[in-house]
Amino acid sequence: MNQGQGRSDLAGVFEANVCCQMAHWLVRDPAAYVGDDWWQMTRAEADVFAVDRKRFPVLACAMFAYEAFKDIAQVDDFGPDAVLDEARRRFPQWAGLRVIDAEEFSAFAKRFCGLTAREAHAIYWMQEFWKVRAGILRFVDEQPA
Repeated sequence: MNQGQGRSDLAGVFEANVCCQMAHWLVRDPAAYVGDDWWQMTRAEADVFAVDRKRFPVLACAMFAYEAFKDIAQVDDFGPDAVLDEARRRFPQWAGLRVIDAEEFSAFAKRFCGLTAREAHAIYWMQEFWKVRAGILRFVDEQPA
């Protein structure tokens, strides 16, 4: 095999793992997705973003898959490194590691999870706002000297 080519035996495994995870997230108790953690939606977010609560687990799973693909979330839920590396070779437009982008996420979420542009926009910004609430994202002029 030439360097840079993916392993043909792994082609499509990432996509299958994403589908499996979405199905797993959808069968959980819907009440588990109400709250203020990164994988939950607050009542205010549901109102502001007009997100269907029944679809929310798919939105959260899409963000989780994107962060795994981007090597931000180090988990095996979507496959081991070999599976992710192979998927990154097949989808180089999204392979910039540890770089999050709203438009890129929207395209990724549509391709792998079937999200609409509205749904992708909603979960992307919910995640960004959660980072502010959790103290993960800080602004330069707000940091202590």
